[in-house]
Amino acid sequence: MQLLVSNLEAKRPVTWLRERDIDLLVCSELYARGSLSDWLGMQLGATPGSFAKALVSHAEVDGETDLVVIFDAGGHCTLGLIENKIDAAFQPNQVTRYAARRERWRKMANVERVQSVIIAPQAYLSHAGCELFDLRIAYEELCSVLRSCSDGRSAFLADVLEAGIEAYRRGYVMVPDELSSAIWNASWQQSCNITPKLNFPPPGEKPGKSTWFYFREPYGFDKNDRGRICIVLKADRGQADLQFSATSAAELARRARELTHNDMRIVSASKSSSIRITVPQISFTTPPSGQEDSIRAGLYACERLRAFYIEHRNILGAWR
Repeated sequence: MQLLVSNLEAKRPVTWLRERDIDLLVCSELYARGSLSDWLGMQLGATPGSFAKALVSHAEVDGETDLVVIFDAGGHCTLGLIENKIDAAFQPNQVTRYAARRERWRKMANVERVQSVIIAPQAYLSHAGCELFDLRIAYEELCSVLRSCSDGRSAFLADVLEAGIEAYRRGYVMVPDELSSAIWNASWQQSCNITPKLNFPPPGEKPGKSTWFYFREPYGFDKNDRGRICIVLKADRGQADLQFSATSAAELARRARELTHNDMRIVSASKSSSIRITVPQISFTTPPSGQEDSIRAGLYACERLRAFYIEHRNILGAWR
């Protein structure tokens, strides 16, 4: 147990990091009105202690600002329009759209000062386009401010920012893909309607290479099943699998051969084996419209595998 605790303590609090996660945590920290809000206000030229409001993912006619920060000193407002980057490249015309938004805000009543701001790992700030922002703030600077607070909340955000720095150093961060996310969302909606017992969780944004749906806690699976047996729809390959970890195909075949249906076959992988049903492939590079039948077929096959396992658990799960 002590070894387990030590291993967990050594891990960072966040291992799957998105820019939106940082946006929300920075917003929360600003509302705590601690050192970060005062420090950021000073960078923007605002009156100390005048933090008023922060808006996450503020949409306007020409796009979205990750974080709008407002300081209000007796009706005299200072604003920061913040773009947050971990690793993703700028979208087309993104920097010029920030400049256009800044000019619009400057024309509003009671707004005295507006600056466009980019926050990112220090190494990212050398990218072309960053120099066009009025203010460039490195994650490393924010970490230094947060570490000086000596409280758990600020330390947590500092840990997250350091995870972002590490993600940039490794060269990988989850970049949401519009088409992939649309397929996931369409599949989730279908499952809620036709195969609710799969317990398909709301998916959120997904990267382009996320093409397998894991059903780890379907209805009827107990605590002994979870973690060892799951259902996987390998949508891009056209395969629905009832997957048994740490089980050889020979052992699975010995137990399941007399039970499987005609369209089921037993296959092996490096550390697992599966009972598989072949289904239509789903493309993650085209919209979900026109692929509804393929999505339904894959989900129905997964539901069949769920019911099949529950029916034969006394045999298939006998060596759990």
